[in-house]
Amino acid sequence: MGKVAVIGKYNTKVGIADGQAVKTRIITKELKKYFGESEITEIDTYNWRKNPLKLFNESIKAVRKNKHVIFMTDEGGIKIFPWLLRFAKVFKKTKLHYVVVGGWLIHFLKKHSFIRSCLKKFSGIYVETTVMKNALDNMGFDNIVLMPNFKTLQPINTKNVKKHSENTFRFCTFSRIMKKKGIDDAVEAIKEINKLKGEKICSLDIYGQVEPNETEWFENLKKSFTSEINYAGVIEYDQSVNILKNYYGILFPTEFYTEGVPGTVIDAYASAVPVIASKWESYSDVITEGETGIGYEFGRQEMLKEKILSLINNREAHYQMKLNCLKKADEYLPEKVTAILLTRLS
Repeated sequence: MGKVAVIGKYNTKVGIADGQAVKTRIITKELKKYFGESEITEIDTYNWRKNPLKLFNESIKAVRKNKHVIFMTDEGGIKIFPWLLRFAKVFKKTKLHYVVVGGWLIHFLKKHSFIRSCLKKFSGIYVETTVMKNALDNMGFDNIVLMPNFKTLQPINTKNVKKHSENTFRFCTFSRIMKKKGIDDAVEAIKEINKLKGEKICSLDIYGQVEPNETEWFENLKKSFTSEINYAGVIEYDQSVNILKNYYGILFPTEFYTEGVPGTVIDAYASAVPVIASKWESYSDVITEGETGIGYEFGRQEMLKEKILSLINNREAHYQMKLNCLKKADEYLPEKVTAILLTRLS
């Protein structure tokens, strides 16, 4: 009998990994370091809808042959849980764990009572924020474990943190390219500031993979770009610090209220770069207002411009925020966070 099977999105057939795939890969890597590669089974859910029967059969096999099964599936994959729970009861020795990516689960479970009852029987449900933990506790769960998001990054050295001395300010976005990530709001805010100042004091680089169904929207948005706006393409997640450390601030004007702990913010902290963001549901779990970032009321995208200006106009506070970001980065190191999961896989 094996030790642990991980059922999650690896994206092994494509070069670029999103937040869910990155988290799945890192957890699997830490499990292999702890238990040994031979004790870990990987089941990739990427594009599972093309062959759902294959995923179902592999998942049943994982439950039958391993002491622990860890799920890192999205809203679609969660529907397989009742079946796997039934098989786990048959084999008796298998414990089921669910590592949640993002903050969507609360709202999903309010509408799906049967799935909710199934998850209450899992050995552990690992959530990224206290907002999620408290909400699920209030739903009657007693198996919720707080386990923040994390990334394998090497934070920059404190000695390399300098006060900004230039009269121009570089900003960027670093997320999936889609309208609901607020990319167009970031573009407009930078353009408006430059118009207000009468010169191009700010620039914006946009990083990330364009979502397949957002290609037309983004192509139209690019037609509005002025010289200070640039689509900079996609970079591998382990190269983020080398790129982001050169920016004055990272913009995260998300329109997804149920964001968990965005990988973008972790990248920013390791790069010693403050974040300007909309206050999504778990904002205060991740960003300390005025210390590691600046927030504005969710849905009030017009406030983004004034928050950028406030960061530009206070370089001393900006420097202190950079130092605070580095301190905060320590909380999101994978070896610290995954220890929470490992202690429960005895």
